[in-house]
Amino acid sequence: MAGLCCGEPNTRGFRILKQYTHSFFSCSDDIAALGMRVMGNPLNSDEKVISGESGAVPLGLLYYLLTENEEMKKNLELDKDSSVLIINTEGNTDPDHYLDVVWKGKNPNL
Repeated sequence: MAGLCCGEPNTRGFRILKQYTHSFFSCSDDIAALGMRVMGNPLNSDEKVISGESGAVPLGLLYYLLTENEEMKKNLELDKDSSVLIINTEGNTDPDHYLDVVWKGKNPNL
């Protein structure tokens, strides 16, 4: 999605992340849209979160890995006992776009 197309990482941030991470992902628009949908439609007593693409992509990726990518889930050792921190960095900065994604199905997860 447009706001995520920066083209190059922040060099200072990248150096810090490189010391503490074991993997990284580049995600397509459908993963960000999936995260927006999951955050906006919680199960049970979870609170609803209205999020833009940048904020929703980590949860969209986690949900995708847990439900659709068994090999990567195994490689990352993700299971029912895993603890994952998700940081949402963006609220609803474009209400019309949010409705297009969450209500009208723009960028479906295939």
